[in-house]
Amino acid sequence: MIIVRYLTRETVKSQFAVLFVLFLVFISQKFIRILADATEGSIPSDLIATLLGLYMPSMALLMLPLSLYIGILLTFGRLYAESEITVMNATGIGNKFLIQAALWLAIITGSVAAFNALWLAPWSVEKTEQLMEQVKADSGLDLLVKGQFQAAPDGQGVVFVNDITNSGSRLDKVFVAQLSARDALRPSVMVADRGYVSELPDGRQVLDLKEGTRYEGIPTRLDYSITQFDDYQALIGQRAVRENKRDWDALPTLELMQRSELAAKAEFQWRMSLVLCIPLLTMIVVPLSAVNPRQGRFAKLVPAVLIYLAYFLAISAAKSAVEDGGLPSYIGLWSINVVIFAVAIGLNSWDTLAIRKVREKFRRRG
Repeated sequence: MIIVRYLTRETVKSQFAVLFVLFLVFISQKFIRILADATEGSIPSDLIATLLGLYMPSMALLMLPLSLYIGILLTFGRLYAESEITVMNATGIGNKFLIQAALWLAIITGSVAAFNALWLAPWSVEKTEQLMEQVKADSGLDLLVKGQFQAAPDGQGVVFVNDITNSGSRLDKVFVAQLSARDALRPSVMVADRGYVSELPDGRQVLDLKEGTRYEGIPTRLDYSITQFDDYQALIGQRAVRENKRDWDALPTLELMQRSELAAKAEFQWRMSLVLCIPLLTMIVVPLSAVNPRQGRFAKLVPAVLIYLAYFLAISAAKSAVEDGGLPSYIGLWSINVVIFAVAIGLNSWDTLAIRKVREKFRRRG
């Protein structure tokens, strides 16, 4: 029907506008944090875009429901404020067309959210953890930042490089300090005019320092030595990647369904709630968007946001309770969704003919 297409088109415009603003805000915050880690040398600079991209599915878990929720509220609120819906009602077009258009969008958004929550987001979390494990296993040369003192990966040394050229293979003005004795080596400091980095076929890296000085030992002792060198090579072993125990949000959904742990059940219910909340909140926001023309389109924005926050705080609390064993898993997050469904049915039935008759009977008795 033409009116349904019109309502859908107008709502999609608002939804995408809200989604763009939300993504812009949260992706900027994440970008600043990742950039700070790269500046400190915690992660390689070439991983910034990758980590930022892998973060998007996790961010979309809450952004997709919120964008549709606010999009419907703003669109229908504007139509009420401009009396367009009043005109529709006068021509025989009831609120069922509003619900029909909203649920059509909820189905589309819910399908995207289901793919994201059940597969894409866990996959992105798993890939992020794998990348960070690989970074931790790195020898550290790939993480060098010019003009900055950096701690060695083992925490026992400090490295400073004045400049890095030739795509990271040439180091100018190198300072390396081993702060404490390790194995048969005494504390030492090396200063070199330049250095080169090469990689062996097995992945290990070789640091080749040119024209430098090595100071070894403790200055207050007689065995302190100073060595001039033209060429000094050090083989830097590549540490094995250790797979840490995965967080529950990184496990595939099918694996979660097969696990018996309470945390696995809570995580599965959380993912399902992120999908179910879209049609549930849509059914709530349609009657909530009704405003008086004098109130303006934003009149219900604050209570709508409070309802949204209350819902997600409730399912978050239920998730924690299931994980801790304080709430039976068969009740879990499902109970919150059942309550929201009952509230949605009540709100949408409040102005129906049958409910109006019941209200009128009670009013007469009173």
